[in-house]
Amino acid sequence: MKNIFDIQTRAALEPVPCMHFTISTSEVVKFLQNELGFAIDCDFRLCDNRAEWEKPTHPEKTYVLMRAIFRPEDITMNSDSNDFIDRHLRASGAGMQFKSEVMKVLAPFMYNQNLATALRQFPDEVLRLQQQGLYGQALEDLMARPMPFYDTVNNMWGMYLEPVQIIKQMLSDPNTNKSNGVIKIGAVSKAANASSLTWGVNLYLGTAANAMGANGRVSVDDVFTGVKSFA
Repeated sequence: MKNIFDIQTRAALEPVPCMHFTISTSEVVKFLQNELGFAIDCDFRLCDNRAEWEKPTHPEKTYVLMRAIFRPEDITMNSDSNDFIDRHLRASGAGMQFKSEVMKVLAPFMYNQNLATALRQFPDEVLRLQQQGLYGQALEDLMARPMPFYDTVNNMWGMYLEPVQIIKQMLSDPNTNKSNGVIKIGAVSKAANASSLTWGVNLYLGTAANAMGANGRVSVDDVFTGVKSFA
């Protein structure tokens, strides 16, 4: 099979080295479960600020929230103490110690524990989230519980995770754990059910990655307008 980058054009144009992936929510969940070594329950909520004619492009007008729940035995250390205080702490979720190997997997996908404070300090970031469709009760809930929380009624731990950060790790080099280029979300499907949506992801390689910006996160406009992104 002929290498597509060997194809000639009349204008002798240089092709952009780019790999495209279509990644579904089910693939995101499968990858995370494989990394954790156990199954989880989760759902996805699509905050969509696009007009119908803009879909499935304009991902900058979307935001996807991933809500995951965990059994205490999967993510916390067991305590064999029968002391009254220890039993009370276990019942309320307080004083529980998370398993380091589990938190090592989840940490890159979790939100800043000081999310609410940070958003109050950077109103431009709040505006950006609102433009993506994340506002109102959904944003309030995220700000109230950006870190793992314990549900005493159902004896489960819950936490918000960033699916885009999971996707970036899915596309990292298994030998270096680093990306071979710059990852950009080009499309988000307009699925009626957010749990079955897909992302169209581009991985720009080589010179294309350099042109996209070495860090892949901060743009020239960010620097010149003083906008600081921490999402």
